[in-house]
Amino acid sequence: MEYWPSSDRRPQRTARICNYPDVAYKLDAASIKHSPAWFEAWGGTILGWIMVVLLTLFQAGIFAIGIAMIYTNDASIDESSPDFALYKNSRFHECVNTTPESVDCTLLQGNAIDMSTEGDEQNHFLIDMVFHDYQNNTTEHPTYTWCEVVSCLKDFKILPTTLRPSALQLPSWKTWFQCNIQAIIAAWAARTWIGAQSRKSRSACKGISIKDWGPAVYTIGATVYWWVDFIRWCTRPDYHAFVSVIEWISTWTLAYKMGYHPFSCIFKEDSRWRKVLAGILWTTTVVQWVISCYLFSRYWKEFFPPSLEFAQRYDCVQSQVASAPGQSSCTPDQLCSIPWLLTNPGWNGWSMEAGSSNFFAQYDIANIMLALLFFFSTFTFVSVPLVATATRTYAILRPDRHPERSLFGDLVYFNDEIGGPVISGAVAALVSLCFSALLLGHTPATWNSLNREGPVAYDLDCSAVHVIASPWRQYVDIEYGRALRFVRMWFSI
Repeated sequence: MEYWPSSDRRPQRTARICNYPDVAYKLDAASIKHSPAWFEAWGGTILGWIMVVLLTLFQAGIFAIGIAMIYTNDASIDESSPDFALYKNSRFHECVNTTPESVDCTLLQGNAIDMSTEGDEQNHFLIDMVFHDYQNNTTEHPTYTWCEVVSCLKDFKILPTTLRPSALQLPSWKTWFQCNIQAIIAAWAARTWIGAQSRKSRSACKGISIKDWGPAVYTIGATVYWWVDFIRWCTRPDYHAFVSVIEWISTWTLAYKMGYHPFSCIFKEDSRWRKVLAGILWTTTVVQWVISCYLFSRYWKEFFPPSLEFAQRYDCVQSQVASAPGQSSCTPDQLCSIPWLLTNPGWNGWSMEAGSSNFFAQYDIANIMLALLFFFSTFTFVSVPLVATATRTYAILRPDRHPERSLFGDLVYFNDEIGGPVISGAVAALVSLCFSALLLGHTPATWNSLNREGPVAYDLDCSAVHVIASPWRQYVDIEYGRALRFVRMWFSI
């Protein structure tokens, strides 16, 4: 009798082998050479999970700080009242009605607190907590608080305004939130590849799990949202808040992951669908990066205030100017036509003295964190094509000393060797861990160092003043657009 091993004559599918970047195997080889046996098997996995868990806990802490800043606010701001159009969330109304004994109000006309641009000496802003009277000829220059200097504006006409979305952008808490999200996504990708035990041998792929689908779906959703928001920003750049300059990093990470485990497991090696999807992601990454570089260069000063670019961030309510407190020699139409009065120059008053608990905030730690993440990722993103192009050029000039390979082959080779977002992800995670540890301890201790002080713009010729929203609670105490601002933060927009 003839023996039939199976009634199913269909060819059996060949199991796909897990494919990791070469940098992952190099890390594995290094761990085998320089670490004990237990670390060889579990060290990479343990370190990867520690990074992910710590960053996730930090993210929960960052979110908790934002919620706490909302519910520990005792200012009782009524945004529907006419007073909000005049004083926003500041205590300008309280200070302007005080009468300090020793303030020299001629300071308003001098250079001591004048942030004017060259050629226009009528652009004046108060953006500090403490002001020194350098016009005084005594050895020790008198010092005045923000509240004392504001009292000099008592008779100025207060300009009623409404906020634009761009007026509340770039608080350091939001920047910190977005940077940590990018670090989590990058650390998750690095965890997949640095885990030594999964690369012990080139085992068969078990497919893609929900823990891998989650970050991919989130990245695609965030990228689509980013493009929608960017197109909306293009229609009115001064009105809408500009989009994140680091969202492209997560798109880059996903594009890179398409060629490796676990996504390589769901496509055949020569799959046309995988090539099309990877091509779309890589093209999107490049375009996003170019746009992000433009936005970073355009808004560089806003990352590190004070910024005096005079972009309009508020809309003047001309119908309420006549009934607003104060007197002015200018008409409502003239007052609402002064563009720099409606700007947001930022706040330079996080620090008062070197010994105060608020001293380190003058360095704007969160924005330094964003700059490091952006520049290091850009360096890694650009260096791979440059190295590939240089190698290809050398191959053309000296064909006898270089193996034949296409430019795309060189690009893939060096991308595989250098690790691209694998290395950037690990560095981003470490940077975020260090900065978050500092900020988590620093922020709750200093959020009451301001008492609703904030930037103020005033015009001496018209005797007019515009009160700008106070950043004392990172703007989360202002209900205007708060839900949308939280959604944009979660999607790193």
